[in-house]
Amino acid sequence: LAVMVHGTQVSSLIVGDSAEFKGVANGATFYGLAYLNPDSLYTGDIKADVQKMIDSGVKVINHSYNLPVFSLINRWWVDGLESIYVSIDSVIAIDQSGFQELTNDSLDLQRAQALAELSKNQGILNIVGVGNDGFSSPGADAILASYDEGYRGFLAVGGLNAQKVTIKDGNITIDGITEADRTAAAQKWSAGSGDKSGVILNELIAKQGIYTSSNFFANSASLYGIMAPAQNVEVANGRYGYPYYDSSMKAMVTNYSATAIASGTSFSTPLVSGVAALVEQKFPFLDGSQIADILLTTANKNVTTPKLVVTKNTGKTGLSEFYSIFYIDNEVPKNGNDINWEQVKKDLAEAGFKADESDDKIAQYIINKLLKSDADVSANKTANSVAVMKLSKEDFIGSGILDASKALKGLAALNINRLNPSDIENFENKNYGFYTINTKGLNGTFTNNIDEIKWDDKYHLNDAKNSLKNDNRVNLSTLQAGFIKTGDGNLTFSQNTLNYFGPTIARGGILEFDRVTANNSALYADNGGQILISGETNAKQNLYAINGGLATISGTLASGHVFARNGGIIGGNGIIRQNLTNESGIVIPGGAGQIGVLNINGTYTQNQSASLHINFNNQANSDINATSYDIKGGNLVYIPLSGQFFYDGQEIVIDFATLDNSGNLDKFTQISVQDTSTLNFELKNNSTIISSENTNNSGNQNNENTNNSGNQNNNSGNQNNNSGNQNNENTNNSGNQNNENTNNSGNNNTT
Repeated sequence: LAVMVHGTQVSSLIVGDSAEFKGVANGATFYGLAYLNPDSLYTGDIKADVQKMIDSGVKVINHSYNLPVFSLINRWWVDGLESIYVSIDSVIAIDQSGFQELTNDSLDLQRAQALAELSKNQGILNIVGVGNDGFSSPGADAILASYDEGYRGFLAVGGLNAQKVTIKDGNITIDGITEADRTAAAQKWSAGSGDKSGVILNELIAKQGIYTSSNFFANSASLYGIMAPAQNVEVANGRYGYPYYDSSMKAMVTNYSATAIASGTSFSTPLVSGVAALVEQKFPFLDGSQIADILLTTANKNVTTPKLVVTKNTGKTGLSEFYSIFYIDNEVPKNGNDINWEQVKKDLAEAGFKADESDDKIAQYIINKLLKSDADVSANKTANSVAVMKLSKEDFIGSGILDASKALKGLAALNINRLNPSDIENFENKNYGFYTINTKGLNGTFTNNIDEIKWDDKYHLNDAKNSLKNDNRVNLSTLQAGFIKTGDGNLTFSQNTLNYFGPTIARGGILEFDRVTANNSALYADNGGQILISGETNAKQNLYAINGGLATISGTLASGHVFARNGGIIGGNGIIRQNLTNESGIVIPGGAGQIGVLNINGTYTQNQSASLHINFNNQANSDINATSYDIKGGNLVYIPLSGQFFYDGQEIVIDFATLDNSGNLDKFTQISVQDTSTLNFELKNNSTIISSENTNNSGNQNNENTNNSGNQNNNSGNQNNNSGNQNNENTNNSGNQNNENTNNSGNNNTT
């Protein structure tokens, strides 16, 4: 990179690691590709070269270059600034077919699209600079995600002047020109004669809070746009130690300074890439689109913007002098359908574009030099229609200003606008847009509050590929976002508030809640996934264990009812402050293989299809301690813990704090005790167990006591049949001793 000045400067901001200069992610592994430099580092097949890097473990690709085509505002540089489609003079995005025609005619766009496709298929994040044209919208290679919404691993980066951005009490202000700035510029050029408007303007325009020539995010790019410092950025000196021609000195010089100062969105982009690398390091299970989501949802949006900004448009060659004026969340002043230029001039002066209080020459200079096409000049127009525009705050700053600290705390919102048709799932008879994270056997903790961002058409082109806009399964105005955790490993939500409205589902590994408030989202342990309530947590829309999922309460569930359905399991030794209803699942106080007490400040309800499992050893047993009970039937199963010593004939009394009050034990349909491979257990009564040596050693048996009051006489009458069939049962169950006596008067439940 010694002779590749730009590449050296860019890469230094990411991985620079010396005593003089540190990059954002200075411990990251770096691969360089001299895409725009004819060198042996680039073979000519960019897709193949990038694939080699991906195979080596690359997760983030930084693109600090741009193309002079602006399809979202129907403009491009040819001989001058022209409409791509001359018949459409309005500032709107060209359609999908038009963009594909541009791509077919541009090798650079084809390469950019190939990289985006490669990245989408392999979970890589592309981070692209918006360009340095001073336009309302990025260059074409930075807006691919507007035309194909499948490119979620894609960010466009605009530029700020960090020296003119202030932060106070958590609020950020993009400042304008101050009185001190204006006075200093005027005094600097006070000597001599002639009109100094141009040179003073060059001083003043650099005193705004945005980079002088940054493009912005109009017409949908704000969905994947983010801002970072781009003006007067300290970088490694790419010319260190080798001679070059200095145009200001008009001589050959050799520079031995370790660092240099550079400006452009080429340098805001690697700052974002560096933070992306840090996020990937902390949460290595995330794919590129999810890293992008974290950067976008944690970007600072509490930003105060100026009334207007002026950008410098240097043209295709970089030698022209044009300007554009953008009103931020303010209407462009009009006289009828025409721009009110006198008011624009006053607005410019109020924004600081003046040499003194009475000066309007600098404002007039800007108006005279507004961006024009050749056709505009021929038509005697003051400006091109893209040169004086209103931008919304989002058009101006995108999704916000990069916040590295907050990004390292994880996701901060579920944005329905960034979901795709494949993310729609019908759950509990309703369609939701689900955001899914697979932790891949790894662990991580998110501590940001997680909000929900509703659908908004302004982020989406009508004919974009892979967009929810054309999915007729959902009503986008009412669609709610949910969260699914899959894969092994533990993802923890800690000390945060969940404000999205769809369900939160664990379908793999453990989803832990540590001092969390889920305001609008019901929590589900589903299909083998586990939810762990470790700290005091509020599940205001309830907690469910379904389809074999496990919900463990080891802390306190301060609000929300708990339900076990369809084989779902509830365990733990914590506190449920409201009700626990076991509809058709299993409740195991303490958890599988553990002694513990599950406390319920409300009512424990058990239905006919449910089971309560009580673990015991030779000294203690688990317990479910509720304020009240509503036992409607079902199973009560006593389970001896493995590895415990019981002697033959030992009598074990199950000690309940409150469950055995008011005849609750008699209300279970069936009470049974599980045998071990060496001991049989039989019930003396509903809460007393007697052990005896198992001479069959053929597996676990269940000795049971049936409490069906309606069939009590039949049970008694069939006692001899039970006894008579005992030997037959033992001889036929050598493969599995869990079968029950088939003569048990209709109460033939399987445990």
